[in-house]
Amino acid sequence: MPAAGVSDKWQASKKNVLRICGLMLVAINTSDHPSTGLYPNSFEQFTAAQASREDVYALFATWLAKEYDTSNGSAEQKTFLSPDVAVNYLRSLIHIGKAMFGSADDTARYFFTCLEGQTTNPKALWLKGLIRNMHRSMCQRV
Repeated sequence: MPAAGVSDKWQASKKNVLRICGLMLVAINTSDHPSTGLYPNSFEQFTAAQASREDVYALFATWLAKEYDTSNGSAEQKTFLSPDVAVNYLRSLIHIGKAMFGSADDTARYFFTCLEGQTTNPKALWLKGLIRNMHRSMCQRV
């Protein structure tokens, strides 16, 4: 049995989430967005300090909810992700960050406690609030 997190499906999903995150980073870095220049154009180039910041994931969540167009420009109207898929992508990116940087230092270890679902720690509550905000803004699109 393969080790956890290394199945072909997970590898394909991880590659897709990193690709989408890269699209967001390039879009932000080539615009007049307030975060322009704060992050590299690829999540793989992040430092532990960058990957342990709430604003990175909040930016990704907002971008998935409001900007990411799945039609690749082929449709007359933008096609957005469903809320469940967008939340899955957000959680996947956080899991990728944890795998890459989760043991880098105390700050990173603490940040990635946000993935602990049944807890009242501040990071977990932050993530629950972010997901609630994603759902709210995605419902307002229609």
